Amino acid sequence: PPRRSSPLAPRQLIFTNPRHPLATCSRFGRSVGTSERATHEFQTLLGGPLFPYPKPLSLLEYLFSLLYDPQKGEHRRSFTLLDFFSGSGASTHALWNLNALDGGKRRSIAIQLPEICPPQSPAAQSGYANICRLAQERLRRAAAQLQESHPHLGLDLGFKVYALKGAPS
Repeated sequence: PPRRSSPLAPRQLIFTNPRHPLATCSRFGRSVGTSERATHEFQTLLGGPLFPYPKPLSLLEYLFSLLYDPQKGEHRRSFTLLDFFSGSGASTHALWNLNALDGGKRRSIAIQLPEICPPQSPAAQSGYANICRLAQERLRRAAAQLQESHPHLGLDLGFKVYALKGAPS
């Protein structure tokens, strides 16, 4: 019969930190952030509260780091994520951070309809016509920040933008 898992594969995932029951610990020994922390990081990167309830990058990094290859007996450091509802680009940003952390070669395909930012929203007031433009700026700034903090790694932080013909820009 085929083997169901590697002897190195986790049998149980423990999401709480025994030393601090209200905090989750990542595979890298760092705590997994909260929505409040994510909002602070997003505001620091983009200069204001432009997107409501961003996902914590540390949580996404943690989840992506759990992908396991039982044939190789190791966690996957090379895969392509397909994100159909990419919003502000948090998944791509988290993959880039994780690549910088462990030398991985993860990639993403981020898809987002050009959802219009409400006219009175902080994003629209800051000049972002739609959520796609906000994500593009986030990724530009995240790439610049990672290049500055990890210049020796040669990270692949480029991205291309495609638009549907006739879609609002």
